[in-house]
Amino acid sequence: MKYTPDYSSRFRILKGGKISLVVSSLLVSSSVVITDANAATIDNTTQTANYDFAPIAEDLTITSTGSIEVDDATTALDITVSLSDPNYILNQGTISLTGGTNASAIFAQTGVDITGTITNQGIVSNTVTSNSGAAGMNFKVLNGGTVTNASEAEIIVSSTGGTTAFGWGLNFDGLVSNSAAISNAGTITVDSTGDAYGIRLSKTSTTLSMSMIENNGEIQIDGKKQAYGIFVNDDMEDSQIKNNGEMNISVESALVNDDMPMTTNLYGAGIHLNRVMADTDGILTEVENSDTINVSTTANITVDGDRNTYETTVGAKGIYINFLGGATTPDTTAFLTNRGEITATSKLNIDFTNEGDSLDTGGNSMSSLATGIEVATTSKSQIVNDLESSIIVLSEVNVDEKGTVYGGYLGAEANGI
Repeated sequence: MKYTPDYSSRFRILKGGKISLVVSSLLVSSSVVITDANAATIDNTTQTANYDFAPIAEDLTITSTGSIEVDDATTALDITVSLSDPNYILNQGTISLTGGTNASAIFAQTGVDITGTITNQGIVSNTVTSNSGAAGMNFKVLNGGTVTNASEAEIIVSSTGGTTAFGWGLNFDGLVSNSAAISNAGTITVDSTGDAYGIRLSKTSTTLSMSMIENNGEIQIDGKKQAYGIFVNDDMEDSQIKNNGEMNISVESALVNDDMPMTTNLYGAGIHLNRVMADTDGILTEVENSDTINVSTTANITVDGDRNTYETTVGAKGIYINFLGGATTPDTTAFLTNRGEITATSKLNIDFTNEGDSLDTGGNSMSSLATGIEVATTSKSQIVNDLESSIIVLSEVNVDEKGTVYGGYLGAEANGI
């Protein structure tokens, strides 16, 4: 489906898109059937080599009996040319990548724009065991195009090689604009020993413009350092982000003695945005939760002997926006609305192995902070926590009585909004 702005009211309608199925009466032994100059089908077979999406096949269908399963490579499906509307990629089978380094199961090269439709109705998976990155789908520019993880479909990403590893479910390095739509109605699962993201837009300056990100399914994110359900790095303009499904975001690290860095910052967020701007009259700019966001961040520190550390921060936030605002000319307003349930839990646990062990922060702080909704700066905005909604927040610091913590601030803080 493609997101089309409605300039006459503050409500948006998602209109149904079109999926064209190519039916071929030609029976051949080859795994890739070319039915015309603009279509290819992978059916009843497994491709074990990287598949290049080339100009000869502007439409690609992987049927429920077809698959691309690649080992020790940087990508399984490589989009090398722009995908133009109304062309499409439809996966009903399996696209799987294992054992790569900084690898993406589906990848669009620099200079490749997506203005058509990419739909996953099957499984897209990527497993990386090196200390590097893994992505389910990794694109540059989404210019009016649609990327959908459909109902009952799965995107599974695992990157567990070290503390600098990272995992992305859906990643966009370029501008997402011109009525583009990013939608999850299935399941996105990301597991990383470093940072983990469900849907990530990383471009600086304008990142999301006149477009929509919507979760109607489940986003399950587990990281050891930082984790996000939906992350937009910079400006979101005249756009909407909606959570109508379930987000479960978890960050948990076990730090023991020399494994504990001098500065520790563990952070989890359901929706994390920088600048949300309503610039155009008649276009709704809104961040909305109408279902469930559950964020949990936990640091478990074990001290054996006398140890030093600089600073430790453990944070969990349901929705965070650095700036939310509208314009004076024209007169516009940006909206943040919670109609569902937000739970944020942050815990800092300090255990001592022996009686009399100690941890010295050198005058720095060790803190636990949990927040349901946080907007750092507002201007011409409206923040609503609906009567039927709920925000549940818990922050804890637990210190084993066998030892002593020396230094500056040690405390917990919890905020609803």
